[in-house]
Amino acid sequence: MGTRSRTLASLYMDRESFSQHSPKRPSILLKRTEATFGTLVSPVSPRTIPHSIGSLSNLKELSMFNNSFHGQILESVFNLSMLQILAFSANSISGNLPSSIANGLPNLDGRYLADNRLSGEIPAYVSNFSKLTILDLSKNSFSGRVPMNLGNLQNLETLVLEYNELTNDPSMLELDFLISLTNCIIPNESGNMSNLIELGIEGNELTGTIPDTLGQLRKLQKLRLGFNKLGRSLEKLENLEYFNVSFNELSGEIPNGGPFNNFT
Repeated sequence: MGTRSRTLASLYMDRESFSQHSPKRPSILLKRTEATFGTLVSPVSPRTIPHSIGSLSNLKELSMFNNSFHGQILESVFNLSMLQILAFSANSISGNLPSSIANGLPNLDGRYLADNRLSGEIPAYVSNFSKLTILDLSKNSFSGRVPMNLGNLQNLETLVLEYNELTNDPSMLELDFLISLTNCIIPNESGNMSNLIELGIEGNELTGTIPDTLGQLRKLQKLRLGFNKLGRSLEKLENLEYFNVSFNELSGEIPNGGPFNNFT
């Protein structure tokens, strides 16, 4: 493939990129730090993430959705300071998220790591990604507490943590930190997430109560809290379009407004 003059801004290596009709499966063995389009060479198995991706210094979007990549996320990926979208969902990536990436990716807007084999605690440094609007860590094996400083992500619009092994501090009667996510929903600090549109944390072991301040999330449209052990009523959630809190310990009246107007 001949080198072209324009700089590579987006790289897609989803399943379609590795179809059986392709003459060979490329790896990203880049020869130039400028990461110009067309420096993709050498056929290799797509099972591991190429180390040379870290040299794509101008890359803004990296999508490797729905392949068979395994191993850990390369730390060099987090040196891509221009990166805005990171999508590794539906692979077999494993291990913890390393602490060495805490100060990387200052421009990251969307982070999709769902449906992998990631484990350990969700690191507190996730709150350093201050421009995040989407954080999807669902369907992994994350355990431990949900970090309270997620409430600092005030641009967050979608937070999806469902189907992990998360718990919350027994002394924290409410998921107070979520109130800070004015764009999202749940803890008392979730009221700070004023821009939150979608919140999904079902299928964990969360206990305690749903905070009253959740009603401050006026933009919230989708709420998925099912299969936890959460209590309290939901009268204040008036703007929902999608609502799933099955298999909890909720009480009180069904709220008015949103999807509830159609209930009988």
